[in-house]
Amino acid sequence: MNKSKKTFINWFGLLGVVSFISYAAAVVFSPLDYPGYDWRSQAVSDLSAVNAPSLALWNQLSGFYGISGITCIMMVCVAIQSKHSRF
Repeated sequence: MNKSKKTFINWFGLLGVVSFISYAAAVVFSPLDYPGYDWRSQAVSDLSAVNAPSLALWNQLSGFYGISGITCIMMVCVAIQSKHSRF
């Protein structure tokens, strides 16, 4: 694997960190928009439920969670595949 391709894959690998930060921000800040939310007795998924008052904030904060996570995982697979390919 050449150096520029490796660097490119490494930069995409950082999307895993972006994914984590996006999800963590949603978990930390969405309860502020949910009156009466008690993290000790309610699931985190209650913050993103269809009728939850915090749904709009959850969607804004976790917007990068899914796409960043999928892209990071895909790049890890590409890196592994290119390292073990015998062409």
